[in-house]
Amino acid sequence: MNFKEYLNESKLDDMDKIEIYCRDRENSLVKILSAIAERGNVGHSFEIIIDPDDQPIKIGWDGDGSDYIRKIIKNGKVER
Repeated sequence: MNFKEYLNESKLDDMDKIEIYCRDRENSLVKILSAIAERGNVGHSFEIIIDPDDQPIKIGWDGDGSDYIRKIIKNGKVER
């Protein structure tokens, strides 16, 4: 565990648990969430853009502090 993970893991009482029930045969949602975690959990902030060609939705990810993905579980299996 690196220092950044230590700082975020020690804040477990500050985390939300989000459950999503979906049909994702190609594992796309797990891939998206894993990519966000890989880039954001190391202290990198960035913008996530959904559908850039038609009324884009822009969401900021604050990897320098408040946003952090601790784990991703799919059907009882830890994916990240």
